[in-house]
Amino acid sequence: MINYDLLSLVEKVLGKGRRTSGNNYSFFSPFISHYKPKLEIDLTVNNNGENPWHCWVSNAKGRSIVSLFKKVKAGKQYLDDLNKILKTKNLYIKNKTETKEELVLPKEYIRLYEYPKIKDIQVKMQMKQALGYLKSRGIGRTDILRYGIGYCPNGNYSGRIIVPSYDENFNLNFFVSRSIFEEDVLKYKNPKWSKDVIGFECFIDWDEPVTLVEGVFDAITARYNAVPLFGKIIQPKLREKILLRKPPKVIVALDNDAYSDAIKISSSLISEGINVSIVQMKSKDINEMGFKDFSNLKSVTPPTDSYDIIKQRILYA
Repeated sequence: MINYDLLSLVEKVLGKGRRTSGNNYSFFSPFISHYKPKLEIDLTVNNNGENPWHCWVSNAKGRSIVSLFKKVKAGKQYLDDLNKILKTKNLYIKNKTETKEELVLPKEYIRLYEYPKIKDIQVKMQMKQALGYLKSRGIGRTDILRYGIGYCPNGNYSGRIIVPSYDENFNLNFFVSRSIFEEDVLKYKNPKWSKDVIGFECFIDWDEPVTLVEGVFDAITARYNAVPLFGKIIQPKLREKILLRKPPKVIVALDNDAYSDAIKISSSLISEGINVSIVQMKSKDINEMGFKDFSNLKSVTPPTDSYDIIKQRILYA
């Protein structure tokens, strides 16, 4: 919940702010000249009186408005007023019964790049199978290391590849588990956790074109700036981030059977002024196509506009 006394004080120092997503506000950055408000502040005060802030252009950032005020050399009166606000009972005291649920990787998870160090012969044989499965999908050792891909030899995710996803602060926000056995009826078994996250956010450069794909293996194959949707729809957090950061282009590349979903996503973003291209995948998904063929297809895909959306909606009605 936003404390409007806090918002008013911040606006006295930085000028008028604009609400972006959740309890975040953006301001024109005091660290660099830019025509857009690129300094983003979370105005929800946590138990320690922290409000993370980040300038997306200069990369200046911090954990509290106190540090921000000191960095911009706000006067002593502003700092005194800030401390009074942060020490108010409603902001500082947290209900002791309130607990924050945290997503963690399975305790049986072993990073596959640690394969040479494993001494248990049976576990090593299973990991070798897992490495073979990934190789069959075009995923090599560099990908395994970059994405922290692991394997569970036993437990609730026994016999499954684990692909973790991390947010911009490198906190785990989701993970996908995929069976290495084709005869397994349940191919994917994911945690009971909200998919309203930004997949592989820690790897995304919002100043470059961003590609939206369905799954983690598609995103890994696409390599550059690819966000897995963990499905066929765009979640609110990802949509809000795109509208806030406004990348030069959003490339929507869903599987052929989800083309109508690609149209919906594209229409929503185009209506907000985002440049979009829809890639028609035809019979193969990105992982089946491989990096080279997908890159070639992506490079020849023209921009999509509102007129194209109307035509495609008629065709796929």
